[in-house]
Amino acid sequence: MKETQHNRRIGQHTAFTLIELLAVIAIIAIIAALLFPALRGVSERSKKIHCMSNMRQWGSGLTMFLADNDGVFPEEGRQGGGIDYYLTSAWFNVLAPYMGTEPLSNMVAQKRAPCPPDDRSVFTCPSLKPQDVSGTFDNQHPVFSYAYNLWIDTGTRQADHDAFGRLLRISQILKPAKFVVFGEDASAQYDHTAAKYLKYRHDGTNSVNLCFADGHVANFFWTNVFVPPHGSTRDNVGVIWDPDGNPPQEDF
Repeated sequence: MKETQHNRRIGQHTAFTLIELLAVIAIIAIIAALLFPALRGVSERSKKIHCMSNMRQWGSGLTMFLADNDGVFPEEGRQGGGIDYYLTSAWFNVLAPYMGTEPLSNMVAQKRAPCPPDDRSVFTCPSLKPQDVSGTFDNQHPVFSYAYNLWIDTGTRQADHDAFGRLLRISQILKPAKFVVFGEDASAQYDHTAAKYLKYRHDGTNSVNLCFADGHVANFFWTNVFVPPHGSTRDNVGVIWDPDGNPPQEDF
């Protein structure tokens, strides 16, 4: 008899009541709400690291290219006011083979132009969102997640900034560890950039990755490289964009 009553008592408590279920669901919801920001932060940090890895590859490709070409930097890809994806001397075509990837011209010709969010190549920053891109893009018009320093190629520099000739040489850069070669962009119209055109998209849109002439990559908080929309691209703290600008390289 006692055994039967004991078994009944156990059976009566094998199911949760509605209140108990609601309490469990509430606890799970609270834990999820606490964890979600942390998980999102981990995801974004992973994307920033991936982006820095992409830029290091561009920096390594540039270093090898300079070694093979007497230290002369590659050209931009702009011809006649627009981007020429098939310009063989453009940075996005000549550097790609050094990284074991195909030139952008091949991807465009085959209608596989790198565009977010689907592209996972070295051309695309994983943090870049399609809605943040300037210009129209499709499988033949790529998005430039990374862009070339516009002061390297005199074709797009101001007429009075020609002290170093048509293209820069690495020997003309006095501070390679401070001279920017690649910055983060978000454009289907321009393959070059400068300080005021940078796109801050890491750490809650507060920071940006930069690749320098010595090949190293660093992440900068926006206040360290920000230039007002109508300001000079030379006024960065410890970061050189214009090699023959004011102040000169010797000041850094």
